[in-house]
Amino acid sequence: MRKSLISAEHGLCAIALTVVAVACLWFWPTWLATPELSHAFAAPIFCAWLWHASRQEPSWANTSLRRNLVQLLLGFAGVSMSTLATFSVLAQGLMQAQSLSLGAYALVALLGSILLALDAGAKPVAHFNGAGLAGCLIWVLAVPLPPGPLVTLTQTLRDHTTAVVLSALHWLGYSAVRHGNIIEFPHCVVGVEDACSGLRSLLACTFVGLVLAGLLVRGFWWRVLLVVGSAALAVAGNYLRSLVLCLLLNAGVDIAGFWHDATAYTLLAITAVTMYAGAAFIGRHQRLREAPVEPSVVRHRLWLPVSLALFMGLATVFAVWKTRVGADEVRVAPHFAQLLHVAVPGWTAEEDKGIADFSATLGTEHLYAISYRRPGTEVSIYMAFWGPGQSTLGLVSFHQPAYCMPGTGWIAQPTPAPLPRYPLGTPQRFTYTQAGEVQQVWYWHFYGGRLMDQLPGFLPWQVAPSLLREPVSARAPQWVIRLASNRPLEELQSEPLLQEIFRRIESAGFAERVRP
Repeated sequence: MRKSLISAEHGLCAIALTVVAVACLWFWPTWLATPELSHAFAAPIFCAWLWHASRQEPSWANTSLRRNLVQLLLGFAGVSMSTLATFSVLAQGLMQAQSLSLGAYALVALLGSILLALDAGAKPVAHFNGAGLAGCLIWVLAVPLPPGPLVTLTQTLRDHTTAVVLSALHWLGYSAVRHGNIIEFPHCVVGVEDACSGLRSLLACTFVGLVLAGLLVRGFWWRVLLVVGSAALAVAGNYLRSLVLCLLLNAGVDIAGFWHDATAYTLLAITAVTMYAGAAFIGRHQRLREAPVEPSVVRHRLWLPVSLALFMGLATVFAVWKTRVGADEVRVAPHFAQLLHVAVPGWTAEEDKGIADFSATLGTEHLYAISYRRPGTEVSIYMAFWGPGQSTLGLVSFHQPAYCMPGTGWIAQPTPAPLPRYPLGTPQRFTYTQAGEVQQVWYWHFYGGRLMDQLPGFLPWQVAPSLLREPVSARAPQWVIRLASNRPLEELQSEPLLQEIFRRIESAGFAERVRP
């Protein structure tokens, strides 16, 4: 009996070590590339330390009702987060912020289920309480925030920092005015950039606050108070640092380099010492209260962590299989000029060399655009290509005319009556107007040779149906073709110019495949 208990504990610890190791391998490149996540390198150490420290406090899951409720929540969270993480990896890529965030949420659920199972042993290795949960939750702060919350939080912190610093300057008697996130003095100007918004100190201090709350403080609400207080202290400290830098600049001191970094590290040190002192003070004045223990044997405690681990393992295998590019899907980039540059009497052609400026935004260097003109008519053709694994369906779809053109001031209008048949396959059709100018647009997006319709959105669950429906790799090559004119394309599509371009594209194999 004792041998089986030891084996169960060892097995659970082995699962925990394995998933943490896999998570570290996944998150490591992001940790190296993101200064805001410098604290994340310590996450595995603090996770183990907090689990070890959890044995000094009674378990929160000390009744059957609580344990069953926690199992239900962890099971639902683990399955849903790992499913969404898989969809996000397929739709947006393995290293995208949203994929990393969802992966961290799934990791928290799995570690929570392992902690709950360890807590149910005859001699618990760890307890399901505040310290143990803190060891799980620190992984949420070890990955980037999803794009939406990141932008909102950064802009909010930057705007509030600018406003608070300006008010403090006025209170101190300095003459300064605000222009957006820029503070202007009579003889100098300082800007509060995104890097100065305080996001880095906010994440680091919240991380440290969570660790200290687990190690030094007892009680749920005291822990919440310490974590929230740590975040508030980080924000207030950044206000003070920004004010000091503004005063130094106004005094003629060059704040770039030494002063910029020195104030940041000084602030971090003061904040960390203050948080530790506060946590230690609260902890010394708390009494450890034993929670009532229900005298019952917990059976089948391994089913949840083992089931979640198997489910996440299968999801990983599926993601690897779905991102494998088959030999029949490999394509080389087209020779754009041979496809799109046509000499036709009556038309003058002009290549758009400036299209290369968008290569970083689009994530590909394979771009080409050319315009044809004759009196009263202008036709422009644009084509881009992404090789296998170079991008994802969601990222390429993000640059469709339906999303890009309205953002630059174009207003959507009704499209002309459709044709019974279109070259290259049925395109997405748009009509836009701006300041009296009209643009008729046909747009083809090919994914693994399949012509794609407009996606309903870019969230993982919105892109996933299209990915799962098509029998091709999620990393299949993609290409887009955009045809635009100031005249209805339904009238121009029979022109020799367009007919020749369509013929060349079809001959090169860049038209719609016949679906099996």
